[in-house]
Amino acid sequence: MRKFSIAAAALLASTGSAIAAEDCIENAAGQLVCGADADAVRARIRAEERLQMPELSVPSAPTTNLETDQGSVEPEVLGADVVGPTLASADRSAKGRGSSSFSGGSVYNSYGQAVFVRGGYVFESGVGDYEAPSFAGGYRKTFAERGRSTFSWEGELVFSRDSEDITLLGGPVELTLWGLSGIGAVRWQYGLGAVNPFASVGIGPGYFHASLDDGVTDVSDGDLTFVYTGRAGVEFNVSDQISLETAYRFLGTSQDGTPGYHSAELGLNYNF
Repeated sequence: MRKFSIAAAALLASTGSAIAAEDCIENAAGQLVCGADADAVRARIRAEERLQMPELSVPSAPTTNLETDQGSVEPEVLGADVVGPTLASADRSAKGRGSSSFSGGSVYNSYGQAVFVRGGYVFESGVGDYEAPSFAGGYRKTFAERGRSTFSWEGELVFSRDSEDITLLGGPVELTLWGLSGIGAVRWQYGLGAVNPFASVGIGPGYFHASLDDGVTDVSDGDLTFVYTGRAGVEFNVSDQISLETAYRFLGTSQDGTPGYHSAELGLNYNF
């Protein structure tokens, strides 16, 4: 608050006014004002003093380093919208390697690649009572994901063989049949978690061979043909990288006289 000048004090004393000195104040022009005018001057002075007060510094929010198994994450301010992105980036890194959480979409398929082996049993074919074991092995690569659905390219070799004794023209004959096919397929899989249904269709070249041996004469013939196949089954996740599957397969050929077959299969997948 401002003090009175000597002239203002003298003026107040000479007037003999009943107004108390504390009710009056000198304005910016050096004039003594009282009452409502004095209150207005005091309000202006207080406003000027507030404008001249130094700004209070606000302490910055604490920072932290978040450690993930990929290393240290850059320090970020802890706040409502900051820790979330940091943890999300660590979560994306973990999903790139696969996670043991059985969430929708099957995190086991996030590896993107797999090698596999399959064993099967041919239970029906176009050659009489042809029943035989079958074997397959190959490689799979994911190329697209749509929600819970995963789409992959698949390449495999499929082999089957059967040998049995039959009677032909009144005498015993050994019949041997085998086939080898190279198949390129597209596989669809729906991620439910630990158990995931799938289906695939594929095409490729195939070679089938048959021979008859009566102990004296060996007659054989082979055909190179076009094959097509379809599979459907269920995959069971055992661990982060290992899964088992069971499936039905049909394999057909485009050439008359070269039979296709139906088989039941068990498979082992290694994801990486």
